[in-house]
Amino acid sequence: MVKYLAFLRWKNLAIIAVMVFSLKYWVFETLIISTGFIQFPSTFTFLHTFLLAVSIILVAGGGYIINDINDTIADRINKSDQPLLLDSISEKQAHLLYFILTVTGISLAWYLATALGFYQFVFFHLISAALLWIYSTYFKSSILIGNLIVSVLSALVPLCYFCFETYSFINTYGKVFESQYHSYFAVGPLLTFWYYTLVLAIFAFAYTLIREIVKDLEDLEGDKKLDGDTLPLAIGSSNTLWIVRVLLTAVIASIISVYYLKLQVKPFNGIVFHGYLYITLIFPSLYLIWLTFKTEVDYEKASRILKIIMLFGIFSTYLFYTFQ
Repeated sequence: MVKYLAFLRWKNLAIIAVMVFSLKYWVFETLIISTGFIQFPSTFTFLHTFLLAVSIILVAGGGYIINDINDTIADRINKSDQPLLLDSISEKQAHLLYFILTVTGISLAWYLATALGFYQFVFFHLISAALLWIYSTYFKSSILIGNLIVSVLSALVPLCYFCFETYSFINTYGKVFESQYHSYFAVGPLLTFWYYTLVLAIFAFAYTLIREIVKDLEDLEGDKKLDGDTLPLAIGSSNTLWIVRVLLTAVIASIISVYYLKLQVKPFNGIVFHGYLYITLIFPSLYLIWLTFKTEVDYEKASRILKIIMLFGIFSTYLFYTFQ
């Protein structure tokens, strides 16, 4: 059972669940109280949140399965010391597992969206499932396209939750907000919630993209033997490292800009949040830039650091909850 969970990347799936629930209970629920709108409690319940998280996890898990199926040959080269999915089950069984996970995830999303009265939200999951299949089938080893697809999918997780939660809130209290405040976003929890979610989505997109490029550098030998078409093979490791440096610099500048221009409200403008931002994001990113200038770049170490930075980004939600 444990090895099958490993094939599903259970740690990555757990991170998805943590992101959804932390945005719900550490950010949105906290904002309702801190903005003085406790008379407008969230109508997106624990059950709704649970079903949404499970639906996203199932679609993502299906994506990992189809990716392992299509990437078996390359993985035998790049991950020769690790067990592979098709060593444990047949390809037919793997395809069946992919189908069950994906269809169940989409079905849950359709049920939830329909229950909320806006079935169109199921397109988040349909698009994600389609992109996962397209990525693993056609663009796994391609110049940037595959990297961009994975990065977009990472950004969709917080945006998907934001849309479900916000629609439920507006659908319930929209008429009251229009009559009393003439806007959904001018007052109440939604504007700050939108900026926070947007920053988290940009953060997820950017650092996933950088990590995917670093992983391409790490898998260079296997992709070369399979005549892959990745960025390092197309322009060389040295030029690819310069792209990584530029991206890291751009991300640092972008997040600092949004932070200081759009999020200078409590608790973001406090010394604790300032310290957290620099210690867990800015300084480690600068260290990564320095790491790429070393003669022998440790790509596995760089990939681990990027994953840790992403985890700290998600857990900034707890900081928000604590110091709001």
